[in-house]
Amino acid sequence: MRKRVSVCGALAALTLFAGVEVQAQSTYSNTVMSLDPAAYWPLSETVAPSAAGMYTATNIGSAQAAGSGYYETWWTNGASGYALTNVNNITHVAGAIQGDSDTAMQIGGTGQYLVWPRSTNGAANSAVTLQAPFSIEMWVFVPTVPTGLKSLFAEGGNNIQTGPVFGNALGQEGVEIGMNTSHFYFKTYDGPVVAGTSEATTAGQVTANAWYHLVFTCDGTTKIAYVNTVAVSQTLTARNSAGQLYTPDLVSPMILGNGDELGSGSSAPLSGSVDEFAIYTNVLSAAQVAAHYAAGTNAATATSYLQTVLNDNPEIYTRLDEAAFTGPGLASLPVATNYGSLGVSANGLYQPGTAPGSPGPAYTGFGSSSYAVSINGFNGGVDVGGGALPSSLNPTGNQPMTITTWFRGNPADAGPRFQDLVSHGTNSYRLGLDLTPGNFFNPGAGPQLAFSNANDMYASGMNLNDGQWHMAAGVSDGTNEFSYLDGVLVKSGASVAAIPGNPRDLILGGDPYFLGPLPTAPTGDRGSLSYDGSIAQVAYFTNA
Repeated sequence: MRKRVSVCGALAALTLFAGVEVQAQSTYSNTVMSLDPAAYWPLSETVAPSAAGMYTATNIGSAQAAGSGYYETWWTNGASGYALTNVNNITHVAGAIQGDSDTAMQIGGTGQYLVWPRSTNGAANSAVTLQAPFSIEMWVFVPTVPTGLKSLFAEGGNNIQTGPVFGNALGQEGVEIGMNTSHFYFKTYDGPVVAGTSEATTAGQVTANAWYHLVFTCDGTTKIAYVNTVAVSQTLTARNSAGQLYTPDLVSPMILGNGDELGSGSSAPLSGSVDEFAIYTNVLSAAQVAAHYAAGTNAATATSYLQTVLNDNPEIYTRLDEAAFTGPGLASLPVATNYGSLGVSANGLYQPGTAPGSPGPAYTGFGSSSYAVSINGFNGGVDVGGGALPSSLNPTGNQPMTITTWFRGNPADAGPRFQDLVSHGTNSYRLGLDLTPGNFFNPGAGPQLAFSNANDMYASGMNLNDGQWHMAAGVSDGTNEFSYLDGVLVKSGASVAAIPGNPRDLILGGDPYFLGPLPTAPTGDRGSLSYDGSIAQVAYFTNA
């Protein structure tokens, strides 16, 4: 018990007392090292993975690189052993525009979607937020008229943790677009309590084996949905407690070709193709919509479809015409150095989708140059092991452990999905955020320490998904377990089950069992469990 206090207590105290001035640059790291960690990854490197490691859908709109999306790629265990291999299921097919050889993206299969992460390099990306007024435009090919609801696009729709104006309650914000049998729908949300408002296009309007030009506009009061220039309008009337008719989602990523959750969503994705995706920060007029449709359906048009769209100044415009992609190998990735007793055998590798060199905790004990790694929340992390994880990082039975990390969400999109800060996956230790959304710790086979609900989290004063730096520590002595947040013991338990362990790698900022889309998994687990935020100063001790 005394060792448990020395590990957790010492680490927390150093950072919370920001007035420490003596040898500030080494206070925290020196103390960590004095406690003899098996592994200690400050994550203070500044060399980032090559941008070529991400499969980018280039934005040619006004937001430039900030508006580029990323095709889903993910890491999977190889055919032999447990070294990770980068894969994708993206297929490009014939496009929608007449007289143009430009291609489109096939959608409906596992991982066949595009993501705009909420944060870039540890800072929120404003281009992802759909603030009214806005317009969303795309071309969609429907090979077969679906039965039931099918998802096409989402920037919201999840049951996220809302802000103080709603008492931090869980609720739905933002936009969802999809199909319901033979018509499209355009749904907007305005927070807790108030139900989302769905606008349906004309029933029976969609038939099989055809392209459709879709435009959805919202000025904050009126929504209009166009299908091949035929418009249906709707006036919003239901106001939330702040008097809003529509509330943008400031947390969730933007996803094209999929539902409101990475990997799947509340409904299965639409099978078909999507092309020429654009977002505008204004409401397109009926005349502009008609001009776009005419340019896309007339091979002899005087002004190309491309130029017609660019003339109306989209913020985001991606043609979805990129060439096939081969992901990077492990050997090409920058190293996250381990300073613990395991040495180079526990070095990590920064995967594409991470941004080392991001701002770290600013407390005095970290010195004047404090760095962290930011993670994009859908396919990035720091891989430790390279297929041969040291046995000390794969505890079994009743081995004791302490895991510590610093973390900051912007906030993270916890609530709709689980995400891990440090994880060795199923049957082993995990620190992360759950659907509450609050922090949890599981030493392996449980019991898991977590808040029972949002009220429990708020009552504990530990709503830490707030854009600030915090510390999490999970401790197990083999019989008892403890969860610390910002140095405070928040949960404890007894009768810790024997840890089975597993042969997979350790992922900092992710989970080795949930590295990519798993559309048949339970809600909250269908995509990668990559953290949507930044982490720093991760340590693993083989004692409590």
